[in-house]
Amino acid sequence: MARKRAADVAPKKEPGKMPQGMYFDDERGYYVKRFNVEGKRYTVYGRTKRECADKETEKRQKIKEGGYIKNSAITLNSYFEEWKSRRERQVKGATLFSYSVNYEKHIRKEIGNRKVQKLERREILGLIGRVAKSSGVAAANHVKILLNQIFKSALYDEIISSNPVEHIPNMKMNRERPIRETTHRALTETEIETFLSACKNSWYYQFFRLMLATGMRCGECGALTWNDIDYVGGVIHVSHTITRDSKGTWTIGTTPKTEKSKRDIPMNAEIRDILQSQRANEEAIRGNVISLHSSIFTTEKGTFVTSNILTSIITSICNKVAKAGGDLKPFSSHALRDTFASMAYKKGVPMNVIKELMGHSSYAMTADLYGHIYDEQKKDAMEIMSV
Repeated sequence: MARKRAADVAPKKEPGKMPQGMYFDDERGYYVKRFNVEGKRYTVYGRTKRECADKETEKRQKIKEGGYIKNSAITLNSYFEEWKSRRERQVKGATLFSYSVNYEKHIRKEIGNRKVQKLERREILGLIGRVAKSSGVAAANHVKILLNQIFKSALYDEIISSNPVEHIPNMKMNRERPIRETTHRALTETEIETFLSACKNSWYYQFFRLMLATGMRCGECGALTWNDIDYVGGVIHVSHTITRDSKGTWTIGTTPKTEKSKRDIPMNAEIRDILQSQRANEEAIRGNVISLHSSIFTTEKGTFVTSNILTSIITSICNKVAKAGGDLKPFSSHALRDTFASMAYKKGVPMNVIKELMGHSSYAMTADLYGHIYDEQKKDAMEIMSV
């Protein structure tokens, strides 16, 4: 059975008196408010009484201004903007930006001008198939997931009587080898040595070292300030990450990727050396003007270090090694995090401790993502157990 995400779990009914005309739909898990304007009936929904009341006020204002579009006339483009404005209160800016990029690239011009009530399952399947051919299966699945959320909302709004996307399965990814064995993989000790040697003069050398030494995500390292380094307590406070706002601008988020991502990572001698070296590099270039709120790592232009930038640098370094006759296949920046997990497990660190150091929300997540790193250890264990 698929595990429910927090956002998918229906809210509980709030205690207290219900406002006139409002009721709680136990089946859907939403508050419903029906009202009439000039003899016409309208309905709004909300996860809380306050949200439901706010939507009623908003809809009444739109009706008064003549900007309200009837259910039978609303197009997918118009409804997407309405749906996205609601989601602003429920998801992070980076998620909203992802919705917009996906919609603009694959949906708006294709079926956006169609009325929501008229769109059929076959049309959706056709769109998903075209996206798969032009942009790949992963992009097609993202389109399907986004449309499913939009039409699910339209169902709650009683614009449609059934969701045409609900029972469309995700397309199967046809990879010859799992991504964890190619770009998203743990490096071998030889690869680590080759890579660090090749990038020793890189602006991002200490960044790479810190990811390998802590298992931190790229965004977490990029969001670090000197105020996050607790030399007295001997820990790094991980409480933020580099993210995008709803307009796509890179910024430091007010929260980490997940609540469990907020954690303290103990500093060993290697980590202290990395931080000391990075501070010396910064002072040599920018002068002794570093404050507690200064970013520890930036690009050469002083902007945020993102995973895209880092992966591009890594690919360039790997290609340079290959041209010199070396053997180092390109990998993603996330592979450095995988490598930390692999090294930690091989050195005897228990999986539950790795889970805490990496900021995973559950033991199962750690085991699912990094369980492949101990295949060799399982073989060795069986050799030991043989009589």
